[in-house]
Amino acid sequence: MGTDIVKVEDKRVVKSFFKILSGVADAVRSWTGIISPDLSNSQDINTLISKMTECLNPTGGEVSARKNTVSLGNLYLSLSENGKIKFLQALAEEFNSNKEQIDDKILEYKKNQDPELTYTFEQDLIKTLESPRSKILKQFISLPNGLKFIVDMRSDVLKLKNRYKTLNPLEKELKNILCTWFDVDLLDLHQITWDSPASLLERLIKYEA
Repeated sequence: MGTDIVKVEDKRVVKSFFKILSGVADAVRSWTGIISPDLSNSQDINTLISKMTECLNPTGGEVSARKNTVSLGNLYLSLSENGKIKFLQALAEEFNSNKEQIDDKILEYKKNQDPELTYTFEQDLIKTLESPRSKILKQFISLPNGLKFIVDMRSDVLKLKNRYKTLNPLEKELKNILCTWFDVDLLDLHQITWDSPASLLERLIKYEA
């Protein structure tokens, strides 16, 4: 298999995940140590799915939720290329919206005759339409370098989605998350000139090549 995924080895990103909560580093290392970098067997996949589920249903409140998200993000960064592919496939295939629940909420909405309850039914339907994987991904945004993590993950998915069609919904959700954060009014625009940082000019030349 060729090198399709950009290897994420930014130690500053990993370090930032470890520093989010006091005392988390040892727990994170222990958590990721039980899974092989290639996710090479069914037990690894089952453990991964279990940990992803913990991010959705944490015990211990916000602190536990952030700790789980830190662990999951650090795990992804530590995986091999094959491991990242399996990670993304698990996220895309095992954490879809529940069609039966959606149908039930639509039926409840249609049956409602009370205008005062319309908003409540609409919000219930919206929450049900949102996939569990989207809820997991949004948890990264609140972490230091979480936005960069989402950008890097989408870059990985874009390189793979033509070969792995099941990743298409994941790519779209990542894009939607980024669109909600990159509002034009929040951008600080600067003109690029020859006096701009060399690293920026090198990146521009690379993209234009």
